[in-house]
Amino acid sequence: MNPPIYSNKIHNSDIYSVSNNLIKSSYLLTSGMDAIISISDINSGKASPLINLVEHKGIIHKSIWHPTLENICASSSGDKSTKLWDIRQGNGAVKSYYSHKSQMMGCDFNKYVNEIALANSDGYVSIYDLRARDDVALTYFQVHKLACKNILFSPYFKDIFATISFDMNIRIWKQIAGKCVNLLTFSHHRGFVMGFDFSIFDAKKVISTGWDKTVYYFNWDQLFKS
Repeated sequence: MNPPIYSNKIHNSDIYSVSNNLIKSSYLLTSGMDAIISISDINSGKASPLINLVEHKGIIHKSIWHPTLENICASSSGDKSTKLWDIRQGNGAVKSYYSHKSQMMGCDFNKYVNEIALANSDGYVSIYDLRARDDVALTYFQVHKLACKNILFSPYFKDIFATISFDMNIRIWKQIAGKCVNLLTFSHHRGFVMGFDFSIFDAKKVISTGWDKTVYYFNWDQLFKS
């Protein structure tokens, strides 16, 4: 068995999220139950993180790097907030979003335009313009009957995103003239849908997994037949 390239115990409790910086490839972003976001450099040779971001008051369900801005990251928490961070400014979020009345479960940056999308445990999602000074959502609507576990933008299309839920459904959405249209709903799973991703090699393929112990890899061909 090959030893790991990097291993470190940098949190005091369960870690729920990890993200690899797409620009600074040695930078890792981790977060979890201890409400701390840790940024580590696997090439530094140091056991301690470069910086800890400590502002959330509850469990952090997801934290991610921005796909093109290497110093920017976001985190979604059980304290009903999603925070935007610039690690060059040290500890202290540059912006906080409080649009929802229950736990923030996930977030994602649009790869093509200045947008961030937030998923919430009340089944709603919201999309914001990152450049806006206020916290008024561009879009706010219900996508699932139960908690929305995560939201992901397509790596191919700026107006396509997907949501997954504890209602066992995966939904593909398209932004059209300020509204979001449900293009497809996949109901394969027989348990909470916990993971989902778009293929970066094939615009038509997606993958999902859930508490039903099953992984599905499938096409969403319907979009390409019209």
